[in-house]
Amino acid sequence: MSENTPIYQDLLSKYKKLQTENKVLRLRPSFNSTQVNVLKFLDIKNQMAKEALPVKTLAEVFEIATKYFIKINNIHSVSFFYSNTSEKKIDLLEEAHLPKKFISFLNREKKDSLLYDFLFPQENNVIFTDEEKNPASTISKSYFGSYETIVNIPLFGSFEENYSFMILSKKKFKSDDFYRIIVQSLQAQLQSIIYRIHLSKKLIERSKVIDTEIEQKTHDIEKMNKELLRQIKIHKQEEQKVSEQLNLYKSVIHQQKDMVLRINTDGQILFKNPAFNENKTISNKGKDYFYSYLGEGDFPGLTPILEDFAKGAQWVLCEIQLLSDSYQWYNFYFTPIKNKRGLITSIQIVARNIDQIKTLEQKLRDQRKMLFNMINTNGKVNFILDGKGNIDLTSNNWEEITSQAISASINKSFLQIVHKDDYKNISKTMNDLLQNNKKKSFSEFHLSSFPEKKATYNLEMNAINDEFDQTSYLFGSFFLK
Repeated sequence: MSENTPIYQDLLSKYKKLQTENKVLRLRPSFNSTQVNVLKFLDIKNQMAKEALPVKTLAEVFEIATKYFIKINNIHSVSFFYSNTSEKKIDLLEEAHLPKKFISFLNREKKDSLLYDFLFPQENNVIFTDEEKNPASTISKSYFGSYETIVNIPLFGSFEENYSFMILSKKKFKSDDFYRIIVQSLQAQLQSIIYRIHLSKKLIERSKVIDTEIEQKTHDIEKMNKELLRQIKIHKQEEQKVSEQLNLYKSVIHQQKDMVLRINTDGQILFKNPAFNENKTISNKGKDYFYSYLGEGDFPGLTPILEDFAKGAQWVLCEIQLLSDSYQWYNFYFTPIKNKRGLITSIQIVARNIDQIKTLEQKLRDQRKMLFNMINTNGKVNFILDGKGNIDLTSNNWEEITSQAISASINKSFLQIVHKDDYKNISKTMNDLLQNNKKKSFSEFHLSSFPEKKATYNLEMNAINDEFDQTSYLFGSFFLK
C-alpha cells in the first residue's frame, strides 16, 4: 500500500491517536501531571473505600486514608487535625512525615487563631510556599521547609467539633484538573465516611439513651405494677374486712330489739330494721320521712343536731314520744355516718322504748309527793335514808331543829348531825337495820350542832324492805325527850 494513498494516511492517523491515548492512560497521577490517570486513581479510591467500610472509629479511617493517599505520586505527607469548636484548641490526629518544626509549633500554639484559620479553612485552600501574597505564607515558609504545595481541606464541621486534613507535596501543583478530580474526590469520600461514623456514633449514643430510658421506664412500670398489685391486695383485704364488718353489722342490726333507722341529712328514711317493722303500736309505717313519726319531746330538729356533729359531738340523745296507738316514749340516739373525707352522708338512729321507765318515774314522783306530805303531818322531824345511810328526804322542820339547810343535808350521812359522844351507838344501830339484823330501833342522841348537849332526842328508825326482803331504805323520826 502506498504511503501517499488516502487509506494509508487515515490508518496512520488512527494508530498515532491510539498510541497517544495509551501513553496517557499509563501515566501515574501526581501533582506534576498535566493529565490524570483516572482509572488508576479510581482503583486506589475504591480500595480505600472498601477497607474503610467496616471501621467504626475515625482513628482507623485516618490511618487507612494516610496509607492510600501516599500511594498517589507526589503526595508526600497527609495529616489530619481536630478542633473543639468552642475552644478552638487544635489536635493532630494522624500525620505522615510532617516537619518537626511545624509539629513543635503546633504543640506550642494549639490555640493560635492564625494557625486555626490556616488548618481549618472554610473551603479547600491551596497554598504555594513561594508566593508572598498568600496570607499563610509566613507559616508555610517558616515551618514547611522544602514543601512547595500545601492543600488544607475541611472535612467535617459542627457546633461541637471540626475535622480537616492537609496534603503536602514537594512539587508545585498548578493543574486545576488534579484539584478538581483528586482533591475534591478524596474530600467527598472522607466526608461521607466521617459522616457515616459520626452519625453511627450519634445513633449509638441515642440508642444507649433510649435503652436507658426504656430500662428506666420498664423499672418504673414494674415498680408501678408491684405497687398496683399491693394496692389491689390491700383493697381486697379492706373490702373483705368491710364485707365482714357489714355482715356483722347487718346481723347485729337485724337481731337488735331496739328500732334502728338510717336517714339522710334531710330526714328521709333510707333503712329500717325488723324491730321497726315488727312494732305493732306504730301506724302508717310507709311514711318516707322520720319526722312523720314524732310527737312530743325535746327533738330540736336535724339542723341543730348536724351543727353539734360539726362541732365534734359523737352522738345526740333526745327523749321523743313516738306517734302510735299508745303514744309511747323513746330515747332517740342520733349518730353521724361519715365518708372517707369526713363528710356526713347519713345519720343512724337507735330508738329505745323508755315508756315503762317514764311510767315508773311518774309513779315514783307521785309516791314521793305522797310520802313528803306524810312526813310533814305529825310535828316530828322525819327523814328517809338510802341503803348507804345517806339522807334522801327530810321534813320541812329539819333546818329549824338541826340548824342545817335541807339542800346541804341531802345525800350526806345522817351521822353528820349526831353528837360525837353518840356517834358510835347510832352508827351501830343504823348498820344493824341496813344489814337486816333489826327491823326497828329506839335510841336517844344529841345533835352535833349543840356541843353542850342541851337537849336529848328520842330517835326511832324502821327498815323498809324491797321485793327481795332486803333493806333498801330507813324511815326515821326524832323528837325532843
